[in-house]
Amino acid sequence: MSGHHKFSQLTEQFSEERQAEIAQKTAQLQAEMELSEFLQLEEREKKILAISLDEDILEWFKNQGQGYQILINNVLRSYVNAQQKKTH
Repeated sequence: MSGHHKFSQLTEQFSEERQAEIAQKTAQLQAEMELSEFLQLEEREKKILAISLDEDILEWFKNQGQGYQILINNVLRSYVNAQQKKTH
């Protein structure tokens, strides 16, 4: 195939099943990219504590792979930052 085409034009000929697979994989990659932003380690002093989490929540974070504790911390930080912006 020659020339430049939009990806959507190239996939128009694909079966509905294949288009669904592509859409699912695209969504998965976007989620992984967004998730990777939360895995950035900030150099701040950390406190060790015990915290109770719902089992399904903890399992979800653990299933994200190595660094799940950093991920939990950064998700909480993102929430706190958003709440602080609302009050200021």
